[in-house]
Amino acid sequence: MSRKKYLILTACALLLFFALGRIGFIMNNSFISPCSTIDCIISLFCGIPQDVTVISFLLFYPLCIAICTIDYPNMNVRRWLIPYYIVACLVLTLIVVVDGMMYEHWEFKLDNCIFSYASSPEGATSSVSVGYIIGVVSVFVAAYAVCLGSCLMLIPKHFTALSLPQGSPQRTRFMARVYPLIFLPWLLLMAVSVGTSYWSKNLFLNHVSTNSVFNLAASVRHDMRSYDKQFVYTTDQEATEIVNQLFPKTNIENTVIEDTLLNTRTPNILFIQLESCGSVFVEALGGAKESSPNLTRYAKEGILFDNVYANSFRTDRGTVSALSSYVSYPTASLMLMPNTLDKIPSLAHSLAEKGYTTDYQYGGVIANMGKENYLRHAGFQNLTSVADYDLPAEVASSWGANDSITFHHAFDLMMEREKSGKPWLFGQQALSSHEPWEVDYHACDNPILNAFAYTDHHMGLLIERLKKSELWDNLLVIIYSDHGFLYNQTFQDPEYFHIPVVWTGGAVKQPRTIHTLMSQSDLMTTVLGQMGISHKQFPWGHDVMTKEYQDNAFAYCNFPAGLMYMDKTGTTIVDIHADKPVYESETKGSALREKKAKAILQKSYDELNELAK
Repeated sequence: MSRKKYLILTACALLLFFALGRIGFIMNNSFISPCSTIDCIISLFCGIPQDVTVISFLLFYPLCIAICTIDYPNMNVRRWLIPYYIVACLVLTLIVVVDGMMYEHWEFKLDNCIFSYASSPEGATSSVSVGYIIGVVSVFVAAYAVCLGSCLMLIPKHFTALSLPQGSPQRTRFMARVYPLIFLPWLLLMAVSVGTSYWSKNLFLNHVSTNSVFNLAASVRHDMRSYDKQFVYTTDQEATEIVNQLFPKTNIENTVIEDTLLNTRTPNILFIQLESCGSVFVEALGGAKESSPNLTRYAKEGILFDNVYANSFRTDRGTVSALSSYVSYPTASLMLMPNTLDKIPSLAHSLAEKGYTTDYQYGGVIANMGKENYLRHAGFQNLTSVADYDLPAEVASSWGANDSITFHHAFDLMMEREKSGKPWLFGQQALSSHEPWEVDYHACDNPILNAFAYTDHHMGLLIERLKKSELWDNLLVIIYSDHGFLYNQTFQDPEYFHIPVVWTGGAVKQPRTIHTLMSQSDLMTTVLGQMGISHKQFPWGHDVMTKEYQDNAFAYCNFPAGLMYMDKTGTTIVDIHADKPVYESETKGSALREKKAKAILQKSYDELNELAK
């Protein structure tokens, strides 16, 4: 077989493998966003430039071997190429299969986030069943056999000999054709980007087009740059001016609060962070009735903030946004960056300075995804996790101790804190409303709704016990979610980011609903504002009860592929790979909303660069 024929056939085989991977991707995930056959065909072809770029890199080594055989015609090609393809096809297949199978869970293309899961594998394996893992392994084995088999089948033992004297016109012509191919991968890399494959306003179709290997490599390459070089849309001066207008530096210490929500400035505080509880599961926000009856009842009895949007899409990001009033990052997690943690503020630190005892309880492995490191740096003095429970029977799910156990235990811990006579802050993180949705409860036929109903039920039991105790009169209970869940939604749906925030307890002055638009990162700074405590050290949070904020209210959110910005003029979701809007509730004002979102992203990464030093 000639060298040229071999390289062309292998390239075609890999091109076909990527096409089959896209077809499998569509078959496994089409329920997320049903699309026509024509759209799918267009998506297949739109990804070819990225396919060619990846194939050019994959064939770089075989091309070098082919060139070597010109001078060494008896060289056994199979001996040199078989080990290479065993490894290359293994990596290639692993990326394609994991991307196609896991997309239904996270709805973004495989990127460098996978490495955070690799460092804490229990965070990924706890979400899926054994049967699902067996299914993924089976698909991987079949795909690997196809990929490796097609590549090995084409390798000849020897290439067709070229008996050409040195410097002959024929040899010169051959080398002139071959050597430019060496530079092809690098030329293609400069010309092709992730956004090259984007052709639709439907993110799913764009993700079908995107080559998973190219996307992963591009995300790693992107993150190798310093943070302040990663998202630059305008001059530093203009971005700074926009951000300063959106996040004015204020200090409310010792100022008069015009609109007070509480009976006291020194309440004991219990905050309950619900897992994945987006508005779709909350009747008070227009969601399912059966999954949150208690939360809806407390929304009527207390204060409902009905226009709050999560900053991000995952617990590690959402926890930091809520407790440290920080924006999130589409490609980075502060919780996984230990060198940043002592530089960011937190509610626990601010209250500890006022004499509060601080506790946090999580029923799972608290070291998972850097949570323990963050909580300790954030000023939580006492941590309780699955390791603190005595009986193995208490570990009731793949994630750890279910909410029936931890919510019950929370009451006992708070009673102990009350005996000390000092004010206290207690954080309770739920975990049962999470894949694989396995709870010993039977309120709903739908397992997802049932899991949320289970958490809601045991949260209700805890709050009813608190109502009957001496803790209630001076207690502020803050219930909120870390992020939403893609339940019949996509990232193009603003409702995915819509989360509940409810304040209840004896410290609440009176029931009311607050319609002010706000981000999750504004939650704890608003609490500090009600307590008359300065939040000047929180650069990304607002006190939403001030008139200055209400006149300029907005919400900012992000996910791995984009940003959402919402204000009184409408909502815009921007795809940061294609650098264009994929959702606009109102086209009027969309350009300005996009500009503001990009300015926040740019300046937040400038700050991240300083934090990471």
